[in-house]
Amino acid sequence: MRDKIFAFLDFEFNCPEQKGLNKREIISMGAVFRYSDGSPLTSFYSLVRPSRISRISARTKNLTGITQSQINKSPNFDIVSEKFLHLVDCFSPAEYFVWGSSDKIEVQKSVRYSHADKRMNTISGKFHDLQIDVMNELKLANPYNLERIADIYDIDFVHTFSAIADAECLADIYFAYKRGLYDSDKLESYKKFYEYREIIGRYKFTVNNIKNAEEKLIRLNQALAETESDSEKYDELIIKVKETLQYISEQRIVADILKPKAEEGKKFLDENQNII
Repeated sequence: MRDKIFAFLDFEFNCPEQKGLNKREIISMGAVFRYSDGSPLTSFYSLVRPSRISRISARTKNLTGITQSQINKSPNFDIVSEKFLHLVDCFSPAEYFVWGSSDKIEVQKSVRYSHADKRMNTISGKFHDLQIDVMNELKLANPYNLERIADIYDIDFVHTFSAIADAECLADIYFAYKRGLYDSDKLESYKKFYEYREIIGRYKFTVNNIKNAEEKLIRLNQALAETESDSEKYDELIIKVKETLQYISEQRIVADILKPKAEEGKKFLDENQNII
């Protein structure tokens, strides 16, 4: 049946060198149009010159392979979105699929910065986050990236931070998801990977807490040795020493509980390097 057309979209962004800065802007856009039976219709790809900060970071160049020279020669988002909207007018997609929740926000930011056609805001408001559907279907406790999901669905895909390649993969994942075609053994391996990674992280965190507390205890005992035993400060230090000893004891119990699973997890990860 070819009664509907679906659009699958992906965007790459300029990633700032410093984390926490709200300076991300779209630098490339990929869109794949397919009929509802999965057969291809057409695709669209373009680099985008950011409207606010046109210089892309070294981190972005390393991830995407996109150069500053390419960005300098690229159109702004208003022009790129106009070309995309022409395809939308031609094919009237029934749904627009993306992976994750951030694309909607970034599109709306780019519309504002570049004064693009506000129909892009309307379309971004209709974005269907396929990641949520897949997580529910596979009963995933953690969000997986496209490459891992593609592997579970036996889709040949290597994540290279290409908007058009990611959009193609997103389309392949959607139709595999609709058919329920996934590798249950790979799925269980990935679930174990995330479970063990969390346990190993908790174990390392606990061991580090013990180390820090033991260093604190040494300092407290040094301060105790230098303090008059009949002083108020001495009594305060005694209380802190007891509290620290109690904390160390509690953390060692937690570490002892976590250690066997952490060692089991390390062995699993060493034997399954292909999923890391």
